[in-house]
Amino acid sequence: MKLRKSGIGQKIYTFIELIRFIDYRILLEIAMTNSLFMLKLMEMMTGMFKSSILNFISLAHKQVNGRIADILLYLSRSVYENRSFTLSLTRKEIAEFAGCSTENVIHTLSKFHREGILLVIGKKIEILDVERLERISKTG
Repeated sequence: MKLRKSGIGQKIYTFIELIRFIDYRILLEIAMTNSLFMLKLMEMMTGMFKSSILNFISLAHKQVNGRIADILLYLSRSVYENRSFTLSLTRKEIAEFAGCSTENVIHTLSKFHREGILLVIGKKIEILDVERLERISKTG
């Protein structure tokens, strides 16, 4: 996934990559000798977990339009940090995140495009009307 250096997406990606390459025994030794490090690590992990759970609950109570709007707003704000971006996800992957079919994603993106909310050209997406997309996300 193509991420910007300063976004939360990049921070999470970097954190996961870092933890993945640290030998468990070294991490355990650091934890035993540096309580402040462990506290910060636990705060970060708890925040990531809380955010994931809240996002899951939010998506579970919304219609497809609201779920797709949520995902687009998240990608725009937290991953790409721009209203215009090229998706690194397939329509199928978006559908998996949204808990719907690929056809629903295609239909919803086309609908948002027709209504002037998005400009969709292949994998390139530009959010033209953030306020309407936020309303759809909230009323989802």
